[in-house]
Amino acid sequence: MERLTSSPYVMDIFSFCGMSVVTSYAGDDIAKIADTLDPLARLRLAKMVAEGLADVHGADGGNHIALVHNDINYSNILMNAEMNVPVFNDFNIAILSMWNRRTNSPCRFISHFPNPQWRSPEEQVGTDGLSSKRLTEKIDVYALGNVFFRFIAGTGPWKKAPWREDGKLTQEDKDRIAALKIVKGATPPLPLQVKELKQEDPVINALFQAMKMCYKQDPRERPSSRDLVNYFDTVIAKITAGKEL
Repeated sequence: MERLTSSPYVMDIFSFCGMSVVTSYAGDDIAKIADTLDPLARLRLAKMVAEGLADVHGADGGNHIALVHNDINYSNILMNAEMNVPVFNDFNIAILSMWNRRTNSPCRFISHFPNPQWRSPEEQVGTDGLSSKRLTEKIDVYALGNVFFRFIAGTGPWKKAPWREDGKLTQEDKDRIAALKIVKGATPPLPLQVKELKQEDPVINALFQAMKMCYKQDPRERPSSRDLVNYFDTVIAKITAGKEL
């Protein structure tokens, strides 16, 4: 975490003891902030979030993935009011990535997760209570898809089961969502008005395309956090210049 103090997008930690930690002050989570912004400002906020994740993944300053946050959601990304940037918080289950010199790739890991509706297909648990596949930093990229969904839809993903009229989400529904993710790579349904809006608004569509990239069922097909930053740079430049995407 000390290495991450150079990043404006990561919460500074000053001291810790037992289950307590002293950090820099931050304001509301980015979901509340995003609700107050126009679409282009939300797109720029999404780019800063991607930059923050790129800093986390590149914590050692090299080309290798050094750290996996492992619990990204919009409640764990707060807004630094003083610097007006999003800051990543809550690294209590982060994974220090090891490097496999034989394969020249990061070592994968396994873990256990609640709330399968928010997790990637490869994170869904097996009968042993552990993730069914060995994981990579691409679980963080998938989780950014949930953040971008919130920016687009104004509500969190899978807040209710689309097949239930009462709008509830039971454990049985969560299990069904988990199965659909594993088999079909199911993604949360967007509200109808958002589907229509993305056809008309290039900014909303740019956010939608970023979300789709993050939600790829195969983690190898998802972009890296740095790829996302480059994508946002490109689309923001085109939109502000009045060019077609």
